[in-house]
Amino acid sequence: MSGGKCDIVQDLLALYAEGEVSASTAGFVEEHLSVCDECSRLLEEFKKPIFRGPEQLTAVTRRMPEKSAAAYLGKLRRTFFMVLVLLALSATGLASASYYAGKNVAMRDPAYFKAEKMGLITPVRQTKQLGQIRITVDGILFDAARTTVFYQMSPAQEVNREIEIEMRDENGIDYPYFAGKGYRGEHFMAELAVVEPDARIVSLIFTDSAGGEKAVFDIPVDTVKLTGLTREISPGLKREAGGLKISLDRVVLGVSQSITEFTVAVEPGSEVTGVGFGLDQPLSLGLGPDGQAHVATAGFTGPPRGASGNTPPDQALVGSTGRSAVKDAPTVGIPLLIDLTNGKSVSYAGAKYGTVSSTGSVAGSFLFNALDVDVKKLKLSFLPLYAYRQTGPGEKVSLMIPTEGEVLLGRTVTACGRDIYLDRLTVKGEQLCLYYSLPGQQGYFPAYLPDFRLKDDKGLLLGHSRNTWENETGRIEIDMIDGGQRDLILDLVAVGEKLPDVVFDLISAEN
Repeated sequence: MSGGKCDIVQDLLALYAEGEVSASTAGFVEEHLSVCDECSRLLEEFKKPIFRGPEQLTAVTRRMPEKSAAAYLGKLRRTFFMVLVLLALSATGLASASYYAGKNVAMRDPAYFKAEKMGLITPVRQTKQLGQIRITVDGILFDAARTTVFYQMSPAQEVNREIEIEMRDENGIDYPYFAGKGYRGEHFMAELAVVEPDARIVSLIFTDSAGGEKAVFDIPVDTVKLTGLTREISPGLKREAGGLKISLDRVVLGVSQSITEFTVAVEPGSEVTGVGFGLDQPLSLGLGPDGQAHVATAGFTGPPRGASGNTPPDQALVGSTGRSAVKDAPTVGIPLLIDLTNGKSVSYAGAKYGTVSSTGSVAGSFLFNALDVDVKKLKLSFLPLYAYRQTGPGEKVSLMIPTEGEVLLGRTVTACGRDIYLDRLTVKGEQLCLYYSLPGQQGYFPAYLPDFRLKDDKGLLLGHSRNTWENETGRIEIDMIDGGQRDLILDLVAVGEKLPDVVFDLISAEN
């Protein structure tokens, strides 16, 4: 194919990947992709996340009114682990979201392109030296849904490097980093928490972990221009299911992003001790004997690969236990926000979860792309939820862990009236994988899930686990903290029951 046609298609790839092109343009792109391997490969690059937010952190107190532990991520760990890799193209929705020579270029992320066209990105254009790197902060968007910093690094980074990024205002309040993206190892964006309304100046601090050098940017906060362009709605809607109370507390319709905030709490007298969002490890619910939450945690998760696209509501609202046959339907197992006014779904961008230490409830947010300005009615469907109940003290399995290789287990563990068949485990380095099955369970989300923890003979946790379920087989991956431990206990601490679908219909998007 001609280089000119490839250039045109490559300029459209980010918008095409986001589903933000017309049908005729999509046809043009798809026709070219069917015969061009290079452009097809670059499209896959647009769909891969480059940077990931922290998965699980312990909450601590900071100087601001109590919020969920997700609000404390910056205080807990102000590290922006930036893998600065020279790339031909970037991930979904990031592309060239930056400025060249002090001028904003046509940004390929539709959310920021909209903000730039409306003149809502505050120009900064400050340059500081960080060791051998020159960092230029081009602009910053003080949205009601998130704060986004656009910056450059020179020379372009071709090797892995660990940089820390933190932001705080003149009142000492920290604003946690949640996600970041980059383009060609030179142009970057960092997404952080929303700045408090009374903030006047924020300090953006970059730190080179290797040498300890810092580059500090003092930036005036400018939110006046966004007044009237964002909406905050308090729906006050509630649902009860499986011993849990779920409330939809607030909806923020920002210029670059939409946020739906919710709370999950335990019903009085319920035996539920945790809530699981999809296959993720459950978060603790309720208060302990000391009147505090059992475990105060916070985390951020991005969308799974392919979790984007704007489809009609009747196509988007597929069942949580099966994949839709519609070609462009969203990925199974993500929350869905439907713009009922315009008849389309809104692309999912991630989620934040955190434990509220004083109540033992879980506060969370689902993040979506910005909505059309004329939206009046919304519909929100949660991803599958699991209500976890603790097991008895006897559901433990003694394991002799090999240095490397595979061990066949071939035994069944029963807890809460549910059977879990332990098939085998494998060890590679410091990662242990436990394979299991649930008799009679099929589909993408089984009716129940086990919560296994790997412990030593003193009951201390030895690693962090991740649960996956595919083709009727479950797999728990555990990164062992101490790879030298050989005699371990596999503790089935809880079993989660899948709840009926949680849906909030006819949410008013009008103030």
